[in-house]
Amino acid sequence: MYNEDDTQNVTKIKSHLVIDMQNHHDIIKEKLSDQPRKVLILNTGGTISMFPSSSGYVTKTGALKNFLQNNPFSCDMDYTYFKATDDFLITPITAFNRRIWFKVDELDKLLDSSNMNSDDWVTIAERIEKAYKHYDSFIILHGTDTMAYTASALSFMFQNLSKTVILTGSQVPLSQPRNDGFTNFLNALTIAGHFTIPEVLICFQDKLLRGNRAQKVNSSSLDSFDSPKFIPLGYFGVNISIKWDIIMKNPNEENLQVNKKFCTNISLIRLNPLLNHVTLNEIFKNEKLKGVVIETYGAGNMQTEEKFCNEIAQAAKRGIVIVNISQCHTSQVEMIYETGIIFENMGVISGGDMTSQAAFTKLGYLLAQTDDVDKVKDEFQRNIRGELTESGGTAETEPFLMALSSAIKQQHSKIDLNKDLVFPNILCQICVQKKKLSSMKLSKIEQEINYKAQDYDKRSILHVAAREGSLEIAELILRKCPEIVNNVDRWKHSPMYEAVMAKNTQMIQLLLRFQGKLIAPIKELTQLLMLDVANGKGDMLNLFYEAGERDFTQYKTEDNRTVAHLAVSVGNDAALQFLSNPGVIFDWQVQDKFGRIPKDEKILQKRLLKR
Repeated sequence: MYNEDDTQNVTKIKSHLVIDMQNHHDIIKEKLSDQPRKVLILNTGGTISMFPSSSGYVTKTGALKNFLQNNPFSCDMDYTYFKATDDFLITPITAFNRRIWFKVDELDKLLDSSNMNSDDWVTIAERIEKAYKHYDSFIILHGTDTMAYTASALSFMFQNLSKTVILTGSQVPLSQPRNDGFTNFLNALTIAGHFTIPEVLICFQDKLLRGNRAQKVNSSSLDSFDSPKFIPLGYFGVNISIKWDIIMKNPNEENLQVNKKFCTNISLIRLNPLLNHVTLNEIFKNEKLKGVVIETYGAGNMQTEEKFCNEIAQAAKRGIVIVNISQCHTSQVEMIYETGIIFENMGVISGGDMTSQAAFTKLGYLLAQTDDVDKVKDEFQRNIRGELTESGGTAETEPFLMALSSAIKQQHSKIDLNKDLVFPNILCQICVQKKKLSSMKLSKIEQEINYKAQDYDKRSILHVAAREGSLEIAELILRKCPEIVNNVDRWKHSPMYEAVMAKNTQMIQLLLRFQGKLIAPIKELTQLLMLDVANGKGDMLNLFYEAGERDFTQYKTEDNRTVAHLAVSVGNDAALQFLSNPGVIFDWQVQDKFGRIPKDEKILQKRLLKR
């Protein structure tokens, strides 16, 4: 743990690369290879590798290698002449005081990426598989139109990946004087030539993205790719910042396995008001169809017209795997609303926060591995390559160990190790291990503890104590430092939120004594209540009330549906009774976007049952 004031403390590692404590520079140093790394550049075509000709810009076999060989920023000609073997090119000394050996390979036929298909994915994977033992990293030059599809597909194809695979390209050919291609190439080569990130990545403009989380978002800007539902793994600026805490880990030393089969009998449907049951029928009646990804409205909503629903229900019944993902750029599917629950009951599965590219390629990958539909559904809803945030899941990290190691190595650090790191984390460990304060003579050190200390997620000791139910430590902190009672972490959660999530009424009462409040993003709090009510419970409603919440009208979905709308819809009488209590503030006349108040749900349910 460390203070927010100390986040500017940094360590430079032999170069312009600056990693602050938030990014764990000790791991950067550990990951920085002592030996020259060999990188294979696989050119598949695309704008980046186009060169001028009498008929305009075209891809030319061998032109890319000649360009890189004759560019002093990518190749040290003299050093390469005297030192290189086996057709390698060698860079000048990098900012990390190292040289990178790289070799350029090309597909037999260079492609416009709009012509890329699953056979080409297999070809790319086989090239990497064949060269895997001879290189440390791989860079794939690729057109931008289908780059996200290829990155997603490769991420699923490569099992036990332990080396760096980066896709990059450009909006302007690197052969033009003003271009983004050469910058993208050098950024990718910098990562591939110095560090091991065992993922399939996309490197574009100033960002390093997880491949199966990336999307092309702009066809005219140089900043063409983004990862709207997952933060970038790294940034390229004056300094390079890599977020090592969220990078996938390869837990074993097994050899790379490449799964080369894809089911192509799948379809992608984008929901729109003009799509009707007749069109759906034409799609679903294809006997070879095995899977469909439907891009739905908002948080996973679809029209509930009877014939439309019947087409989906019948398709799911025949064994077609139907996946629900959101059309929205940053939203995820939450099948807790009326339409979501209806389609879930039909057999439609949630794609969570997956991109359409990841969902489509993952479905094609899984359907090629087995004919067991239930197994495909189960596996699809599991995070296998970092493509999905599983419900209720959070990334497991070791912020204390990272920060402690970093701070010790900083000779000029302003951090007081005992006050800011050791003692706060001892308290956290006592909370986690459910030990009593008497197990250590706390009275001797309690004046030396920085109770405002936070980890890299801005979580305080009080957050941990509230979550783990350590009343003694929570009360100690509140007596010594009551002003932090409503501090929020990076997810905007207060300690009271942690106590509510732990369903600890004693902790809730303690925090209330010190003016604690339930603080979290309203959308997240709404989801908690909706899930609870959808499951026929009312625990969260009561916990919110104990935490000081009184106005329950404020918790509304994107469709302006309240807890009461859902409670009536699913027949949750306990929730309805709670909302009717005198101490609860609730407006029963709130209309959803369809103009219905809660009591109208009863009429709608009767109509649906008659169908």
